[in-house]
Parts: sequence; structure tokens; C-alpha cells
Amino acid sequence: MLRREILSMANITNDTSGGVTIGVDMAHYALLTKDEKGEAPVYSEPVPLVNAKSITRNASDSSVTEFYDNAPKVTAVSKGERSLAFVKSAFSNADRQVLLGRKKIGGITVGGGDDFAPSIAFGFRTMKSNGNYSYIWLLKGTLYENEVAAATREANVSFQNQTLNGTFIVRNCDNQDILQIDTDDPDYTDAIGDAWFTAETLNVLYDAEDEGEGDEAAG
Repeated sequence: MLRREILSMANITNDTSGGVTIGVDMAHYALLTKDEKGEAPVYSEPVPLVNAKSITRNASDSSVTEFYDNAPKVTAVSKGERSLAFVKSAFSNADRQVLLGRKKIGGITVGGGDDFAPSIAFGFRTMKSNGNYSYIWLLKGTLYENEVAAATREANVSFQNQTLNGTFIVRNCDNQDILQIDTDDPDYTDAIGDAWFTAETLNVLYDAEDEGEGDEAAG
């Protein structure tokens, strides 16, 4: 889609700043099947989750400050997990079977104490007010169901969306937890955007010492 078409569709003035987030779409998940220290990870091909309503991320990082001579002198930051709230128009029972580890028995979706939610990567795209996009992958986490609410239909219909929550951590293979690039970053290319929601992007060992340059997954 051409930039002018994007701006027209969203009814945006020509924002020449860095842009602020005004939308979200293209939610995907990919199963993480291998995550071993120093070896390239292995993900399945990403699967789209259509009709994304909202995606909220929170990081539980913390910091502590040491004082000397009656003044703050040293600050250390401890990295924590990332929490996710994914609101969608509705999750199918097939979604719950895959993402929550529920079983299908006699055509019925069954959940219980032995459910095992798989490790996944969760990706999506956000739209910015300057007409550009941010592409994001959270690299390793699990989803869970926290609250499911339903209300009676009244004179004015209220759409009742559904939410899955998640906790995301660093990968064992390279200690990384997120990939992100904006289409107005100087390093962005169309090839990166075209390949973003593919296993090709995920099946890479990202070495922090090499400023994000990694080795492609073998095979």
C-alpha cells in the first residue's frame, strides 16, 4: 500500500514527527519448538490471529539506587518478564486448543489440570500517526485465560471482546526477548517487512555483541 493511500485511509495529516501509535493489526503466533543455549531457535511458521482489538504490554523491570555521600550515585536495573494482554473479537475453540494446550475429545474442547500451554512467539504490527508502522515480535512466552465475561443484550448492543493474557521471558539460546523495527528506521528495508511474519525472521540466533547480527538457523 502506498504511503499516500495509508494517510488517506486513516484520515491523518502529514505527521513529520516520529509518530505515535494509533492502531494495531496483523497479530500472529509461532510455536517455539527448540530453544537451547548457543544454538539457533526453531519456530513453526507463524499463524495469523485476525480481528485484533488491542494489545497491551507491560515490563516488570525494576531498579535500585545506591547512595553515597548523601546523594544517589549508582543505579542498577534488573530485567523482569513482559506481560501481555491480547484482546480479540473472539477466540475459537481451535485457538484455545493450540494456545492454551486444551484437548479435543469427541468434538468437544476440554480443559483441565493437565493442560500444557506451549511456548510461542507473539508478533504484531502497530500503525503510527505519521503513516509508518512498527513491527514487533515477543520471542518466548505462554498465554493463559484470566477473565471471561459476558453480559446480557440490552437495548443498545455492546460488543463483548475476549482476552488472553501472556507472560514472556528471554530465550535460552541468545538471552533475547523482543524484535522490533519501524518502517521509518534507516535500516528498514521492504525485504525485512515482507519476511517479518515468517519463521525465517524468528529462526535466527541474535548475538547482542554483534549489534543484532545473527547466524541463520541451520537447515
